[in-house]
This record gives sequence, C-alpha cells and structure tokens, in this order.
Amino acid sequence: MAVEQLRSWQHDIAERCVYLTESIFDRYMDEDEALDTTDMMEIQNHVHRLRALVEYSLQDQVRAKVLLSAVRDTNPHLYKDLLDLGPRGKTERKLTQFKLTHAAERALGSTLPTFHRAVRDGSFLDNITRVDAAVDIMVDEQLILPDEQYMLYHINKTTAGKVRAIRCLFRCPTVPDEAKASIALILAVYNLHAFGIFTNDPDGLLETV
Repeated sequence: MAVEQLRSWQHDIAERCVYLTESIFDRYMDEDEALDTTDMMEIQNHVHRLRALVEYSLQDQVRAKVLLSAVRDTNPHLYKDLLDLGPRGKTERKLTQFKLTHAAERALGSTLPTFHRAVRDGSFLDNITRVDAAVDIMVDEQLILPDEQYMLYHINKTTAGKVRAIRCLFRCPTVPDEAKASIALILAVYNLHAFGIFTNDPDGLLETV
C-alpha cells in the first residue's frame, strides 16, 4: 500500500531530496491540479516543506501514490536505493565532543583562557568570517540536522545571516548542550584570527574526546 511505503520512506524523502524540492512539487501538481500545496510553498526551509508535503500525502492512498511517483521520476537513484537498501530513517544528532590539540593550545598560549571563555559565552561570533568550512565539519559529524544544515547553507547565504542562524541554534532548547559546545569550538578554531592567531590548518587543531 502506498501510504505504508511513504510512511516508511518519509524521512529519507524530506532529508535527501531538498535539492529537488521544486521539481517534486511541480511533478506532484502535474499529477492532479486539485491537490492543494499552496500553503506549503510558503515554507522557506525545504526540509520542512517536504515534510509538510509528506504529511499531506499520508492522508490517503491517492496522494501517497502521487508523491511516490514524483520522487521516482525526479530522483530515480534515491528511489532505487530505498527499494534495494531500505530507508535510512530520520537523521539523529550525534554528540561528538571535541577538544583542542596540544598544538592548538601552544599556539593560543596566554590567550587560551580568553579563548575558552569566548567559546563558552559565544562572544567571538561577532568577529568570525569563516562559517561554511566549519559547517562542513558539523555536517560530517552530524552535529547539525538536515533542516539546520539547509538553514545555514541555503537560507542564510551571507556571513551575517549565518551567524544569526547559529545564534538561534545556541538559543534553541532542543539542541543539546554537548552539541552547542562542539559547534562553538569548531567555529572558534576556524576563526582563530578573531583571537590574533593565524593558521592554514584548522582541522589539525581539533581532536575528538
């Protein structure tokens, strides 16, 4: 049954099809113009928009079949993976903890206490310029979820916008403190120039706990 299949695949569709959102909606509407997706098109975050479309489509078999057909036609590779390998399911946040390497601590020298205070209170965010490279690490480590990733990569395209989005993450009660601490440390290490330290290898300054 289409509803059962869509329910099983719902998180994969929402999280792994964001770059095809417009195509999926277009294909969906081509199938049946009576299907009302107007309100969903106002949702800026495409992960949330696709989740809304899935919820709408789970209401009956016809809508579920239409959405499954739209995914098959717009993203055949994902559709085949879901058939052959099954769904991954909803992405869960990992709480990988990081610390500075000894080399990083030596480089920071007497500014190390100031660095740690700034990481804890987020005051260094006013002076950062490198965000995307740090976000790449957060994505690889699953410290941020697909909707947060979309917000940082696609909705907020300027550094100032990304910093505002990161501040929102830090204020969000559903983001665990362990994740916030790792996110702050990664950002700080990628922006050591804010502390008067310059490096071409920020990756080499972090290690997992």
